[in-house]
Amino acid sequence: MQAATPPLSLAGQIHEQQERRRYVLICVAIIALCVALKLPTLFFGRLEYDEQIYWELTGNWLQTGDYSLRSTSILSELPPAVYDRPLFHHPPLFSMLLAPFVAADSLRAAILISWLGHVLAVVGVAMICWAWRRRSWHATNVLLWLPVSAVALDPVFTFCSRKLWPDNLVGGLAALSIGLFCIAAARLRPAWAAIGGLTLGMAALTKLPALILMPIGGLLLWLTAAADSRMRRRLLLAAALPAGIILLPWFAVFYSHYACLLPHWIHPDQALIEMSGLSRRAVSQPWHYFLSESVLVAPLVAVVLVGYILRRRHVSSPTFGIPLAWVALTSVTLTVLGLRGQGLQLRYLAPAIPGLYVMLAALLVRCDARRSLLPLLALLAVIYGAVCSGFYLLSGSFDEIVSVPEILWRSFWESSGR
Repeated sequence: MQAATPPLSLAGQIHEQQERRRYVLICVAIIALCVALKLPTLFFGRLEYDEQIYWELTGNWLQTGDYSLRSTSILSELPPAVYDRPLFHHPPLFSMLLAPFVAADSLRAAILISWLGHVLAVVGVAMICWAWRRRSWHATNVLLWLPVSAVALDPVFTFCSRKLWPDNLVGGLAALSIGLFCIAAARLRPAWAAIGGLTLGMAALTKLPALILMPIGGLLLWLTAAADSRMRRRLLLAAALPAGIILLPWFAVFYSHYACLLPHWIHPDQALIEMSGLSRRAVSQPWHYFLSESVLVAPLVAVVLVGYILRRRHVSSPTFGIPLAWVALTSVTLTVLGLRGQGLQLRYLAPAIPGLYVMLAALLVRCDARRSLLPLLALLAVIYGAVCSGFYLLSGSFDEIVSVPEILWRSFWESSGR
């Protein structure tokens, strides 16, 4: 259990409120930059298969009340074992948000849903950074808002912001839920835990892999709340009830159709693998793909992992160990699912990505800014990731993120005629 923070004097409370307002203004500026950089994606085409699937699925749902791809034009191009079913395999929250855009036939504007997911991820990380900061830090301290800027420029979230995919929304809602749990633990308010549980339930109602974060949220509430066991149980119950209530109807309907709770059939068949280069690459990736490709796309991954290895003695601290568990549990689970046939694409890591920046925040809180190389290395890695992000903001043709070194190598290989 985390030690209780001593109560602030009246002057201390006023100073805290002033610093919080400054921090909020800084975060708003970061979010404004994050959104402004995405403006070119309004003019990209929406031609990738998953985008077309969700668009036609939502249109069919609005017209017939049938949440499936049956009677849609795209069904004939898809493997029937996966898609020709009476109920679509993913929960419906993404389609619910997409419905107004489909009804208005506003395909380009629908990309705002993906933008929203990235913004929610920034908000979630910002909340955690503020809750776990050094109390001596001012709101303008670069070590406080560096992780917030980093997630705003994250290459995978930025890449997914170009497409009508649910992954950004899953990652954003997951990060926001953990941020809300941090507030609940700090203030000992079950209401905040309930909002966090509702948000995490919404993440799972977008894509079920968000369920992986439920034990992480439970650990956070139990280990970081400075309260007795009774209050911690109240926080856990307050978080679990809304999540269960929002998810129970989906599982009930799904079970009534398939007599199981999880869709075990969602993997590309041989016909789709032969037809789609993206599916072919996804199922042929090695077991270490998430780690190796993440390091190439965002070297901050390597910086954070090395930092954690060097400071491994702190892993028993909840504010140090929980972010590691967040990233590790999500990444390993998604790797296992991918190797069982679903395939590996970096966008599937969206629920884990905000945890990386919380890991960075945990390292920065414990470093000596005047002696440590960590802030400089982290800043350089963030700049590299931003450059990678910038490349994809200029083109909508890529359906899977590729690192800058790979792009340069491919260009050299093709130009040399090999």
